[in-house]
Amino acid sequence: MKKLCAGVFLFLMVTSLCAFSGHITANATWSEDILITGDTWIDEGVTLTINAGVTVSLPKVDANADDIGDIDFIINGRLLTQGTPDNKVIFTSLEDDPQPDDWGGIDYLHVLSQNSNLQYTDVLFAHQGIHINGKLFTLNNGIIQECGDYGIRVENSFGESTSLNNVTVFENNTYGLKVETSGIVNGTAVLVSSNGSHGFWLSGTSNATFTNCRSVSNDGNGIYIVSASPSFSNTFINSNTASGVEIEGASSNPVFDNCSVEYNDENGFLFQDGCTGTVEYTNIIGNSEFGILVSDNSLPTINYCNIFDNCSVNVVITEEIPSNQLYLNNTPGYSPYYTILFPVNKVNQINVSGYANHDNSSDDYTFIVYDSNSNSLYNYSNINSSYDTNFNLWADVTTASTSHQLRAYLSVYSVYSYWGKSISNKV
Repeated sequence: MKKLCAGVFLFLMVTSLCAFSGHITANATWSEDILITGDTWIDEGVTLTINAGVTVSLPKVDANADDIGDIDFIINGRLLTQGTPDNKVIFTSLEDDPQPDDWGGIDYLHVLSQNSNLQYTDVLFAHQGIHINGKLFTLNNGIIQECGDYGIRVENSFGESTSLNNVTVFENNTYGLKVETSGIVNGTAVLVSSNGSHGFWLSGTSNATFTNCRSVSNDGNGIYIVSASPSFSNTFINSNTASGVEIEGASSNPVFDNCSVEYNDENGFLFQDGCTGTVEYTNIIGNSEFGILVSDNSLPTINYCNIFDNCSVNVVITEEIPSNQLYLNNTPGYSPYYTILFPVNKVNQINVSGYANHDNSSDDYTFIVYDSNSNSLYNYSNINSSYDTNFNLWADVTTASTSHQLRAYLSVYSVYSYWGKSISNKV
């Protein structure tokens, strides 16, 4: 191991580990296990390389008796870890019975134009796993697990990029991954699972892109978006204790493409607080409340989705629909009850259109408009059709003479064939 210019090396007979704390002031390489005995800094302009198979151990030192370990690993310079699948680099607790909060965590504060690249690197039993408040950070093939607070927080990347690839953020006590930077964040194959709060939390970011990710079994929303416009594609959001996706804030305009939002304990998607957003080619299935709930004058676009088996109503819009704002196109929705429920007191016409593919027996679809007293004002049904059916129905809904609010309940489904149908509305 190359000698360091600052800090003290000791050989501890008890642990058989080289020990270090203080500032790393010149380029160095660690090739054997090391014990960090106090706060450690990689100074600006300095590169620390950690070779494959090295374990960096940190004891629990709790001088202020707050039950949170005091030792931090601070990167003002550049960190390169060279782990492999069989010989990872591991930052972990030294304790015999390691627990969350045994040490502080990794603080990435680098502001120069040098990329820190961590390969096959795990961070375990910290307070805050990795806090990124610097430029050009990449983590490939890592696990962030059992931290007393969050897993990963991307606070600021100073306009540069943060890249997370094949990363698992697992069993941390609060949220899994939070992004709150205007810089570029790219996540590929990120698994966020079994965390104590939201899985993904996006706040104030417009340049975050996630592909082939999963948010599963978190104790909160699978994805929580506040005044942010991230994009998710091919992402699976499943079995979270709140909504699969909750979106709020008038400046929020996220995009979900080819995702699956299934079996969450509340809604599939919750749009609120005037947000917009686009959901396309997405399965929204089996959520315990509503498939999609739209409130507070939010205006999402929902295209080419499969929405079914969500509670009793697959889509609910609680506000009046402003002209030409809400679109539900080529979106089959089917359930044993009503598919879509929304106020229509500003709607003059509603369109139901699509193609029902006959399969084995019959194709059934129904469009009904009720008033607030559950009286049927308009009802069109095609029941027990024995042939393929194109349908394009315009229902006139004249509300000028009606003193009470109308509601439309749309159920468009085929008994034997659920594909190829669509629902849209026009005002």
